[in-house]
Parts: sequence; C-alpha cells; structure tokens
Amino acid sequence: MAFGQQPQAMNDSAMIASIYAEVMTHAECYENLRYLCKNIGHRLAGSESAQRAIDWGKKRTREINTGPCKLDAGGSSALDARRL
Repeated sequence: MAFGQQPQAMNDSAMIASIYAEVMTHAECYENLRYLCKNIGHRLAGSESAQRAIDWGKKRTREINTGPCKLDAGGSSALDARRL
C-alpha cells in the first residue's frame, strides 16, 4: 500500500481501472457516437435532426436496458432554444 493511501481508496482506484478497461475494450460508445455523427448529423436544438437524435437515443437506451428513459415535458431530452 502506498504511504498515506487508505484501503478504500485503493479499492476505488482498482474499480475505476476495471471500469475503464471494460469501456475501452467492450463498450459501444464509439459506435454510438459514429452513428450519431454519420447517420443523424448536426443536432442543433429544435432541428429535425435533433429530434431524430432524441428518438434514436430513447430507442437505444431501451435496447441496452439502461433503465427508464424520461424526456422532459416538451418531449425533448435536449435544451430547446425555442423555449428560452
């Protein structure tokens, strides 16, 4: 154990390292980002492509079972510039 490092801190560091390793080797985050950039394109608040991205994100969170996906009262999970 490093001087001054508590056992819990070492456990936390090990857990963070294992999560990082898992994400870098098995996660779909880069594929999801590629899809958003290549298939949906720009996502300016209030635009059609922003709505397509929101719809895709909602569908995707259901597919990977991340838990409830809740949109705000306006039907958007993104800041809508028209409501400012």
